[in-house]
Amino acid sequence: MYVTNPRLTDTVGKVYTYVVNAVDPDEDDNLVFNCIQKPDWLSYISSTRILFGTPKETDLGKNEVIFTVSDGKIIVTQKFNIVVLATSSVFDFKSDQLNMYPIPVSDVLYVQTENPDFNGSVNIYDLQGKLVITNNIECMNGLITVKYLN
Repeated sequence: MYVTNPRLTDTVGKVYTYVVNAVDPDEDDNLVFNCIQKPDWLSYISSTRILFGTPKETDLGKNEVIFTVSDGKIIVTQKFNIVVLATSSVFDFKSDQLNMYPIPVSDVLYVQTENPDFNGSVNIYDLQGKLVITNNIECMNGLITVKYLN
């Protein structure tokens, strides 16, 4: 008997779904599925064997899930972690400051604003919320230029 493979990552604010399924070579066996452990942000409907939910910022990191499947003779345990990741980029404009998390993957950051006179600073944070870079920004015709991110 074997159990299907779940998706092992999710992102804050995105719906996670996994239909638990197993195959038993003994076709006459009745399979019984049980969810032994799951994080609070996930729900499990036993009649459809659907695990689903939407993680929040407080769910970042590893979230352990354990299922068992039994055919009455053998019990198979499926244990896995769903790693919840932060959203790829979040912009937070407050007065003359731009906050962005996590760090962009490249050394170039393009931001456009409706305010042609916007001048201030940019703060870039890592996934744990630690401030990595602070730099001044200049705005020319609505295009913000940030220099020397490294």
